Amino acid sequence: MVIRQGFVGICLVLAWAFVPVSGRGLGGEGFAQTAHQPAAAAPDRWLKIPEFWQTVEKATSQTLKGRRRFAATLHNLLSTTPENQAAERAHIFAALGVLHASDPLFMHASLSFLAAAQKTWPEFNKSNEAVYVWTKLLGYMRRKQVVNEHLLSRVAVLFASGQVASSEIDEFPYYYGWSLFRSAQYSDALASLARVPLGSPHYRRAKFLEGTSQMMLGRTADARETFQVVVSLDPTAAEAQIGLPARSVQRLRDLSMVNIARILYEQQQFKESLAYYRAINQDSYYFYESLSEQAWPFFMAGYPARAMGAAYAATSPFFADRFNPDVYFLNATLYYWICQYGYARQALAQFIEHTKDEGDSLRIAMSGLQKMTPRQRRDRMLGILQALEQGLNPRSFGLGPKTMAFLSGQEGLIDSYRGYAALQERRLRVQDLALPKAIHSRVQLAIEEFEEDLGRQVALHAEDSLSGLLEDYESGLVQARLLWLEILTAEKDKVLGQERSVQSSQFVGDEKSFLDAVAFGVQKSWIQDKNEFWYDELGSYVFTLPSQCSESSKVGVSQ
Repeated sequence: MVIRQGFVGICLVLAWAFVPVSGRGLGGEGFAQTAHQPAAAAPDRWLKIPEFWQTVEKATSQTLKGRRRFAATLHNLLSTTPENQAAERAHIFAALGVLHASDPLFMHASLSFLAAAQKTWPEFNKSNEAVYVWTKLLGYMRRKQVVNEHLLSRVAVLFASGQVASSEIDEFPYYYGWSLFRSAQYSDALASLARVPLGSPHYRRAKFLEGTSQMMLGRTADARETFQVVVSLDPTAAEAQIGLPARSVQRLRDLSMVNIARILYEQQQFKESLAYYRAINQDSYYFYESLSEQAWPFFMAGYPARAMGAAYAATSPFFADRFNPDVYFLNATLYYWICQYGYARQALAQFIEHTKDEGDSLRIAMSGLQKMTPRQRRDRMLGILQALEQGLNPRSFGLGPKTMAFLSGQEGLIDSYRGYAALQERRLRVQDLALPKAIHSRVQLAIEEFEEDLGRQVALHAEDSLSGLLEDYESGLVQARLLWLEILTAEKDKVLGQERSVQSSQFVGDEKSFLDAVAFGVQKSWIQDKNEFWYDELGSYVFTLPSQCSESSKVGVSQ
């Protein structure tokens, strides 16, 4: 073995990790051999695990250049270790996972090496070294990059049994719970996330995932309480210590508020729902959702005039890039409810005008996607995200600008794609490095494997988002057709003197009860500029269109 200057200490300690043992095989992949020794010499030595990991620990404190040299040594020795020495091979694989995780360029290759360790010798998870490996990866991966979060969640699955899972490492339950959540194993995710302690830097995010899991399981009352915890939490020193951006904290809080509003609406607590919707500030990432969705609880709470105002604001030119079929359908429903059938027909025509092209192009694009192979679908979705990220023309993908804008607003999707793109760039940089053959081929393949896995997950996220949008559009289209028939029937009945009637008591809202309902903490208006489309706190867009239904001439008039 050639000992380079500045690397003597590591190599000497590495030599101490092997001692002659008569009649026993080597537990690693040739750590007992130098580069020029024949493979036949391997069975004469045995890898001493404690000393080996002490060597690895010393190596991680070296310079980047020194760590890469040491990794190259391990790769060479790995190549000459007998296949039947599973335990030692697993330790070598795991050590390479740690070393590569310490390298900014190679770190995402670590997953494949750790997976190889677990596959080679599943008992590795029960060893104390497994806890060491997880702790070291946390230290290297704590920098807030989405791609690192994806890697840690996958490593957590590898360590789901054994010492790491049963230890008091508070970050493992979060990453493992996140992985279970992403796999739609919501009950198991809840069990893991419940173990995240209050002082953990991931406590807020764990509670948010808990609340979402509870919603998916139909436990809406529990979900409401859990989201309320997220809303009540102040930023913590632990979150700041790992570099969690303040905007991420605020996004989780705001989205939790929106989710509480949605739950309250489903529970028919319409005024309470409004209070949460209207607590979202104008500069929030979720402002449009709060603005457009509040129109329904306005209507159901007995404030059709304000519902019209909210729907008008949500369809203003300021939000021209939004594909939101539901809000146009709501407008038509509101006009129908107060027997303004002419306006209702106009609203349905507007629904078609503003959504048909986008909906048709989305339907055609998704139909074409179903005919592709899994690889083609993955590449198509990643190409769409690349075009979105780089501001390219979306027409080549058959999607309209509003659909692309919808994708750009999906929480975490673009961040995940950026992580994927950064991983591609790293792989290309690794290709250009003049690395020894043993390390180059394995690291290159490992990064490619993680890149492939992450790309598949990002593409599935994007495809699921588009599928949900198409489902919403198709549902809105069906409801619009039914409403059109209802309007025609109502107009016919009116001609026959059998017009629809409604009791005034169905619209009991007045201005005082409205203000009482939407007061959340300190009452405030969203903004002070009445020229903004969404401003309706003091009456700018409170419509006063009277009802034409019999027995209720003042329905819809704000008091």
